[in-house]
Amino acid sequence: MSSSTVTRHAVPYGLRVAPDCQHLEENPAEVRVLLEILDGIVRDQPLSHIAADLNTAGHRMRNGEPWTQSAVFTLLPRLIDFGSRLFSHEEWVERRKKLRLHSGV
Repeated sequence: MSSSTVTRHAVPYGLRVAPDCQHLEENPAEVRVLLEILDGIVRDQPLSHIAADLNTAGHRMRNGEPWTQSAVFTLLPRLIDFGSRLFSHEEWVERRKKLRLHSGV
């Protein structure tokens, strides 16, 4: 494999190879999954519940399989890496408003 070839597994979750094949860009479907995981963590839900919610919403892992508790756990370091982008993401700003309404903060 040449150094310019990017395998699917080398692309961090939440990103995809851009159409020009020269850089990475956000993958909207995967960013939604990361936001849902973050939302579940903020709500202090168990990872098994977060995985079940992802599956109920129709989300699947990159390999097409349903989400599992261990697969969600595996993404936790990615949430840390991608966190600054997520916290400023428009969808998270809206979710945070709803979280405040539910928590009374």
